Amino acid sequence: MELAVHLRHPDQLKELDQITALLLGLYGDLDPEVRAWLRSIPDRVERLYVGDEFCIHRMPDAAALEALMRTADTSGCRVTLLTPPVTDEGLERCASLFRLLETQAPDAGAEVVANDWGLLAAVRERHPRLTVAAGRLLNKGFKDPRLADAPSVAGISGEAEALLAACTFDVSPFEQKMRALGVGRLERDLFPYGEVAMKTVAGLGASLYFPFGCISTGRVCWIASFEAPAGRRFRPVDACRRPCNGLLLELGGAASQFRLFEGGNTVFYLYPPSALRSLATDEAYENVRLVCQGLAI
Repeated sequence: MELAVHLRHPDQLKELDQITALLLGLYGDLDPEVRAWLRSIPDRVERLYVGDEFCIHRMPDAAALEALMRTADTSGCRVTLLTPPVTDEGLERCASLFRLLETQAPDAGAEVVANDWGLLAAVRERHPRLTVAAGRLLNKGFKDPRLADAPSVAGISGEAEALLAACTFDVSPFEQKMRALGVGRLERDLFPYGEVAMKTVAGLGASLYFPFGCISTGRVCWIASFEAPAGRRFRPVDACRRPCNGLLLELGGAASQFRLFEGGNTVFYLYPPSALRSLATDEAYENVRLVCQGLAI
């Protein structure tokens, strides 16, 4: 099992010993076996994830990426660059980062995670030396946290049961298309309903994010609107001071069987303890890369 951690700046590498405390703080009581597994995480990190899946304004510039790459090299880790859905302008902003990865880390297992079809095509065409992964925003499926009784819905029919468990990445024609496009890896969440399981695909690597899965995201950021003047709130912006960095809000009010959080422009759900237990004990995950979001959500 390969373990990765998502960081925002090089100094966070010194905070890896805090990941276990952060996760245990989110969950409270856990089985001893799961707690022991969580405590093993900081000593086994093999890859650093940098960048952002959801917001172009949270992407590093070339200097910051270079610093993160030096940190990874010093620590014996490889680098994966997360990228969000982008406009044409956003794609140009990312281009310098791709060139940096391609020139400085082409033989060190550097990857780009694409959550935008146009960006994925651009990387494959213009930067063929980089490994490309399909990001979890490209994996569509049912995640609505307001569903109160999933077993009853699944019992309605076979189609209803399949709806709760199915996702884009598990469809055979999609898998074939990913191979044809030169995609090397599929990045995903554990979906909130159905069995705690994940299908692996022959010829494609698999990455699983924890302890959060993403529900919804968008170009308008509620947190960034806090400091915007009246009349300019809840609008896409060309620049942002990133007030969301380091700020994770737990959401209340709406009925849900999951704990919900907002980080930046994205809403997440916390995996239940049963999901963590599966990650810790199920041998099916031995060939899966686990991506811990403990420091950079």
